[in-house]
Order: sequence, then structure tokens, then C-alpha cells
Amino acid sequence: MRHFFFSHSSHNKPFVTAVADQVGRDHVWLDQWELSPGDRLFESIDAALGEARAVVVFWSENAAQSPWVNEETSFTRYRRLQGEDVIVIPIRMDDTPFPNWMARLLWIDGAKGAAFVAGQLRDALAEQRPTETVGVDAAFQNRSEECDFIEECYGSPDCTMVLVAGPPGMGKSALVNHALETRLPQQRSIVIDLEAYNSPSLALAVLAGRLGRSFPSDILTGGRWIEYWRRDLLPVLDLSKTTVVLDGLQSVAERGELSEWMSAMIADLTRTPKGNSLPLIAVSSIAIQIPATAVGSTRTLNLGALHDSDIVRVIRHRLATSYPRRSASSTQLEAATQIVQGYPLGAHVWSAHAAQVGLDVAIRDKTVVERHLRDVVSDILSQANLSDDEIEVLATVGLLRLPVGAEQLVDFVGVSSQTLTRLSRLCLFDPRADGVALHGLLAKYLVENLAPHRVVREAHRRLGYYFKARWQADGESLNPQVVIAGSQAYYHLSAAGLADEAANIGWSLIDEATSAARELYRFGDYETLIALGEAAASMSTKVDPQLRFYHALALGRQDAEADRSRCKGVFEELINDYPTNRHYMTGYADILARWRENEAAKELYRKARAIAGKRDPLPSTRLGELLLREGDLAGATFFLEEARKRAPDDLRVMAALAQLLHEQGKTEEALQLVTDGLRRRPDDIPLNHRAGVLLKSLDQSKEAIRHFKRAATGRTSPASYTALADLYLDIGDIDAAERVMNQYPGSQDSSCFNVLGHIARRRQEFGKAEKLFERCRRMDGDSVVIYGSLAQLFLDQAAIEVSYGLVEQARAHISQLEDALLRGLDMDPQNSTLLRLKGTGEDLRRRLLQGPR
Repeated sequence: MRHFFFSHSSHNKPFVTAVADQVGRDHVWLDQWELSPGDRLFESIDAALGEARAVVVFWSENAAQSPWVNEETSFTRYRRLQGEDVIVIPIRMDDTPFPNWMARLLWIDGAKGAAFVAGQLRDALAEQRPTETVGVDAAFQNRSEECDFIEECYGSPDCTMVLVAGPPGMGKSALVNHALETRLPQQRSIVIDLEAYNSPSLALAVLAGRLGRSFPSDILTGGRWIEYWRRDLLPVLDLSKTTVVLDGLQSVAERGELSEWMSAMIADLTRTPKGNSLPLIAVSSIAIQIPATAVGSTRTLNLGALHDSDIVRVIRHRLATSYPRRSASSTQLEAATQIVQGYPLGAHVWSAHAAQVGLDVAIRDKTVVERHLRDVVSDILSQANLSDDEIEVLATVGLLRLPVGAEQLVDFVGVSSQTLTRLSRLCLFDPRADGVALHGLLAKYLVENLAPHRVVREAHRRLGYYFKARWQADGESLNPQVVIAGSQAYYHLSAAGLADEAANIGWSLIDEATSAARELYRFGDYETLIALGEAAASMSTKVDPQLRFYHALALGRQDAEADRSRCKGVFEELINDYPTNRHYMTGYADILARWRENEAAKELYRKARAIAGKRDPLPSTRLGELLLREGDLAGATFFLEEARKRAPDDLRVMAALAQLLHEQGKTEEALQLVTDGLRRRPDDIPLNHRAGVLLKSLDQSKEAIRHFKRAATGRTSPASYTALADLYLDIGDIDAAERVMNQYPGSQDSSCFNVLGHIARRRQEFGKAEKLFERCRRMDGDSVVIYGSLAQLFLDQAAIEVSYGLVEQARAHISQLEDALLRGLDMDPQNSTLLRLKGTGEDLRRRLLQGPR
């Protein structure tokens, strides 16, 4: 087995051979060295690729055009997608652009010569891990100075015990294990996990088993723990060569005072003459009152809290474990530390992100960091099966980055040390991998005690006063941003229990909010508008109907069932109170249509149309658009023409008519109509979106992108974001598509997940893509669109598998492809996309039956 597989074009053979010579034949698989006349070419290359730990790609203009290089890198990517531990190292030979997926990797500059490249590869081979590393789990624990301290204690004649103290999750246990393994390998260690075995019977039984001694039943029933320890266990402990580790000492203490049997054990272990050894290491999350006889010979190692140096350490560690090794300058580390200040989870996530995209990119784009962090938190929440209350507490305390340390939790929150330690076993964030998980611990504790809690109230109080100051800075203004600050102040001060202060803001806010509600809705800040509506409703039974209307519209934009129920309740009250208001009817119908309750929506549109004025096109336009979505062109034509007669110059009507003309095959006429409207209002969002759709159908991608970009502004047209991203995918710019979807406004719907699925598919992240497509199906049910997406996914997977002779996997995916096509064509037998995929799939099955050539 060779460590490196060299993938290259024959045109670069002299340079590649020179590099291989200097790296060494023992480490490099090179075709001219390994292949002989008569060898089975494909099998030999596939076997070498399958065994290689790293594939080195010598990238050049010739390599970009080489089918061999393409096959070798594709196979390597496939291995990575299957979870195999293989990496790709690009060598840049000239200015030929890397493929998108390869451009994100750290590359070696071939222009510096064969010796330089060979040196980089040798370094990567010799040092895949930084010198101070024992694994990703221990990124915070690999501390040289702390290990030095323990080693010095071993050699000190006046030290018989080391007490390692610090908050949960700081890596105390991992540090001790690492120090014993690397600094004191001559010492035998006996570790007793007192968190798991926190009674004398359990702890002594474990110790007896480690020493090969029996545990008499009379001891178990009689409770003579100290007698048994001193008579049967202590004499067989060779403390000149053995270190006892009492891990989780706080579990056998009450308010810092150790139980009698544990005090006796510690006193005996530290009283024994030690010579050149270290008889006892204790690990505790709280301050412990150790026996008086041990005080003089005990040295304490306090790990404290995470400081900038710890953050730098974990970033260095994570970057160093990427391959080939990444290094970071002091300036870059300082900038990175500022991004994740006081956020231990962020240090891990950000550095993993930086290892993928590069340090400079990660430092420049902070929004990606926040999104990445929230994605990780979302994943953890989905796996933890939390209640809504738990999620709310975690969001309030964790994502607001409330600076609470372990000591504050014990004192300020009142949680016992035993509870704090026990919760570390159930923590939302695995403390071994993610450092201090104090926010997660706090959230768990609060969930167990759901009454309004001081820590949560403190978070709300701080935010409340922050937003109150912003609101008061320009209190006379009706600027929606001022109203937003006021509503946030009201919400947080109410949650903090400061009712009088909140009420004073609320009364003023109701008057301001009524004037600004429409702007808030137009800005797409639905959460704030909902909070505003709830605040107004809680303070007065006579809320302005316009505020109630926009409050209901904002509720209708949410996906939670509770929000939908409240939305229906508010709208039904409005329509009962104002039965002749067609705006309320139309708004309610818009929401019902969004929820796909089409029949109820049509009924409300018709009622609104019946009471609308002769110049009001709104109900007719909405009804026509809904019929158009359902495929009823005749009905849509009737109502949209009616809307045009009522308001010939209305831009929304123009956009809807253009869509109708497009469906009728009159694309040029539709484009002319849209162009006329854009002359009057170049930035109109619906018209720009429709122009993008029409131009895309005419294969004018560049112009279509320009219009979609104009439409994809703010939160008012999410369909423009998906359309723009989809168009980028069509032209092969996957990175641009992903950038667009990173800015997708509002809550993600099935269209959003469908595009994200295709981005994952194009990156050959097939497992992720399938989950996203299945999520679409759960949200919207079976549809031609989702079956087309699934069919394309299965086709892509099968094509790769057929190319590499993975017969069984290919058969399975071809069967899934055929099933998706069958279901989709059953819904729409003439669907051109599905028919095209069907033809490609049949060709693929024939290739599979013919076998490899």
C-alpha cells in the first residue's frame, strides 16, 4: 500500500517523476513504476486509488482535459462521500482554474519546484498531527504547561496529591489521562469514575476488581467501608508504581465537604511515603475541602475558564488536523478569536469551516460563521429530541451568549454541584468534543425548573434596556426601525418581569405600531410584527384593525401549527367585525392559498370581488393567479382580463397577465408586456421576477440573472431567490447558487429545500440531497417536481457507480430511479424532464447489463 497516489497528465510526467523520486518509492504509487505490460490496467489503478490515503493531483491545463485525471479525482470524491478517510492534495502547475470543489482545498504551488513540492508532501506524511495532539476530542486538553505541572509533581518529594479543578467540560479528565500516558508511562494508573460509581459500595467494588480482590457480601450489607478499604485494599496497592485517579470527586461531596469514607481514602493515600511516584490525582468541578492531613502535600491545578489562548489552541489544533496541515499567522488567529469570543462551540465550528474554505475567507465572511453555528445548534436540537420549552431556553441563553460561568451557575443560579456534574453527561454539546458546555448545562437545568428563572430574566433585562435606549433615542419618529426597537424592548422587559416599564413602552408603542405596521410587513420582519401584535392585544381589547390585520398576515407567514391557528382566529374576528372589507377577505384568502387550502381561498376571493369597487383589481387578480397555478387557463384568463379592465396600468396585473401569456406559449408577447411595465418602474419585484422567468425560457441566461437579482431583494419575493439559484445551477455555477440560498429570506419552504437538494446533488453530497428532497415531499406531498428531483439524484448516483463497476449499488439506485419516474409520469405522462431522465436511465441500465468493457 502506498500513501500517495499521483494523478497527472502525461505532459507533466518529468516534473511528477522528479517529485516522486524525492518523496520515495515506498510512499508513492506512480503508474510508470507500478504498471507492466499485460497488467489489467483499470483494476490496477482502481486498486491503488482505493488503498491510497491521499491522492495528489498535479493540476494543469493538460490535466483539466485528461479523462484519466477526471476519472481518478471523481473516484476519490466518491470515496470521500462514502465516508472513507482519504484526502485530495492539489499541486498547482499553471494558472488553469481549479474545479469548484477543488478550489476550496489547500494547494501546493508547483511553480516553486519539485524539491519544494516533495518537501511539503514529506512534511505532510511525517506530521499529520500537531505535536501536542491526542485527537479531536481533546483539543482543549492537550496542554503542555499543565502536563509539565503534573510531571513536576511526580518528581517532587513533598507532593502526594494533585487536585485538578475547573468547570465541567474543560477537559480535566482528558488532561489527566493524557499526562499519565505521555509523561508518566512507567506509572500504573487505576481510574475510578466517581460520577458513575458515587457510593462507597460501587467505588470500592470497582477498585477491588482492578486489584483482583473479591468484594465480600458482608461488607456490602454491613457497610464497614473504611475497615474494608484499610484491611483488604490499601495493603495491596503498590503506591510506588501506581497512581489512583479519583475522577469526579464532587460527586461524593455535599457543599464541598467529602463523605467520611472518601476522606479516609484520601488521607490514607496521601499519608503513605511515596518515594518517586504520585499516589493520587483527584479531579473535581467544585472547590473541595480535602482532609487536613493532605493539605500540606497537595498541589492544585486550576484549569479555570476558556481564555483567548484556549480558543487559539483549539483553532490551531483543528487547522493542524486538516491535511495537508494549515498554519495560521498571529494576526489571523487574533481575528478568529474575536469572531468566536467566549464561544467555545464556535471555536470548533469556525476552525473546521476555515479548514475547508481557507482562513482569509472564513475571517472575512462572518455571516457564514453565524449560519454554520446555528446549523450545528439545529442539528443538535433535532438529535436531542427536545421540547419547545427546552429549545426556547437554549435559544435565549445559549445563542444570546449570556456570559455565565460554572461558578456563577453554582452561586447565582443555585444549582448544586452534583446536578451540574450530572447534567454534563446529558449535555446538549458533548463536552469532550466541544469544550465548555455551560450554556447547554444551564439550559438543561432551567428546563428541569421551568418557572421563570433569574438567569433567563437577566438575559431579557439586559436586552430590554438595550432596545429601550435605542427606542428612546428617536422616540418621536415613526420609522419602522424605531418601532422594532420599541417592540423588542417591550418583549424583553415583559419577559424579565419588569411589567411597569414594559407597560409604559407598550402604550406608546401601540400608537406608533399602527402607523408602522404596513412597513414592518413590507420589510418582512414578521417575528417583530407578531410580538408587536401580541403586545398590543395583551394591553388593550381595542387594537386598531390595521394592526390586527398585519399581525394576522405575519402569523400566516409562519409554519408552526399554533401560529396558523392564531392567524385564522384573528382573521375570522376581523371579517366578522368588518364584513364589507374586501382587503381583510383578500388577505385571508392569500394566506389560505399559501397553505394550499385553495377552495376556501377561492370562496373568499369571490366574496371580496363581489364587494370590490369597479376600479379595484385586487380580488380578480388574486383569483386569476390562483387558477393559473392550478392550470385552469380559461378561468385565469377571465379573471385576469377583468382585472386589466379595472386597472389597465396596475403592475401586479401586468405580471400576472405575462405569466398567463407565457403559459399559453406567447412568450414574446409576455416579455413585451413586462418590458413596458419595467419602463415605468424598473425595480418592481414581481415584474423583474417575471422578466427573469421569461428570459430564462428564451435561453437568455445573462439577462435573466440581472432581473432575478433585482427581484431577490429583501424578504418579499423568496421565489426569486430559488429561481436565481436554480438558474446558476443550470449554467454550472454551484458556488453562486449556494451564495444566493445563504441569503434566502424567511422560513424555508419546500422550494427552498428542493434547490438546496440540487446544490448538494451537484456537489455529489448525495445523502444530504436525498434528505432534503424527502423533506420537500413531507412538506408538500407527492408531486412531479419532487419525483423529478429524486429521479435526477438516483440517476447521478447510478451513473458514477456504473462507471466504477459498483454493480449492486448501481442496480439499487436504478431501481429507485425507475420507481420515481413511474410515480412522476403517472401524474404527468408528458412531462419532458421525466421523459428525458427515463431515456437516460434506460441507457444506463443497458450499460449495466452489458458489463464493464
